[in-house]
Amino acid sequence: MRQPSNPVVRRAAKGAVMAGTAALTAVAVGALVKRRLDGPASRKPVLDPAPREDAE
Repeated sequence: MRQPSNPVVRRAAKGAVMAGTAALTAVAVGALVKRRLDGPASRKPVLDPAPREDAE
């Protein structure tokens, strides 16, 4: 990947990448914490669909 020669642009790009990484990390940690706090009881059970009756 070609790096920009201007140090200001390089610094701005690095800041943008770091901000994006921090945002993704915050979302992932938030989801894990929410899942941990909710516990397994709050998860919806997987139910089998009702059997179909053949119309004759």
